[in-house]
Amino acid sequence: MQEMCDFLAEQPSFGCEYISATEISSAAMNHRQEMKFQFRLQRPSRLALVGEEGPMGMTVVSDGKQLTQYIPAFERYVQDDAPENLDDLFNGDAVMVLMMLGPAGGFIPTGGDGYCDRMMSGVTDVDEAGVEMVGSIPCERFDFKQEAFDWSLWIRKGEQPVPVKMSVDISEQAAEMGALPEGATLLSTVEMKDWNLSPQWTDEDFRFVPPAGAKLAESLMEGIGAGGAPAVHPLIGEPAPLFETRDRNEKKVTLEAVMKDQVVVLDFLGDLVRPVCRCVAEGGSGDGKV
Repeated sequence: MQEMCDFLAEQPSFGCEYISATEISSAAMNHRQEMKFQFRLQRPSRLALVGEEGPMGMTVVSDGKQLTQYIPAFERYVQDDAPENLDDLFNGDAVMVLMMLGPAGGFIPTGGDGYCDRMMSGVTDVDEAGVEMVGSIPCERFDFKQEAFDWSLWIRKGEQPVPVKMSVDISEQAAEMGALPEGATLLSTVEMKDWNLSPQWTDEDFRFVPPAGAKLAESLMEGIGAGGAPAVHPLIGEPAPLFETRDRNEKKVTLEAVMKDQVVVLDFLGDLVRPVCRCVAEGGSGDGKV
């Protein structure tokens, strides 16, 4: 673990594909939802975590002078002074996007003592589990125990000990909260692929360009109504926009074809919402119907 932290700290710049996923497994079904990012780092204070795929598409960019956080679903971004060093990104609750990533947000590989301390905070026991393959990469696996949860880390063997995978088992907490049926598991995982340890980053790699429709705001929560309720959306009371998607069997489904002469209820599920975890693990909606 320390060897990995020291190795990363010695690198002036690096990058990788960063894949954060939530996995719910039970006898009824297996469900995986993932978000893909491109991660770039350049010392002393440049960092970019750019969302490419997934339900949120969140982005954090620090160009050394300005820190930008962007959430497409909110159609807004916020900007503030960049921290003097990368460890300060993870102190307190200043970076909401990293907090929203849960365990994956805290595992972003910055290297150094601050990174190692962040990873080892609360750890009560460590077990060297031996060598395992992650895809085609031989890795050393370490299992960590904490009061809140257990987690595992896979580090590439050899002269370049970079992290390859992390998995946090939060099944016990979810079950205690009533979010999972008996026998189901809930994992938060991170995979780091295609490491580049000698990139030629330029200013453009750490420049945030606001997408069309995105607005600069004072807070990412700007627009939330009184009492924490969202402001009324302009589509309320209007005909539903037609769209197409795919069902669990990857079959194309269109709203127009489903509606016809019947009422259609759209249920938007968030993986870490208690009833959602349970209904997904049970293989259906909250009332037992698929």
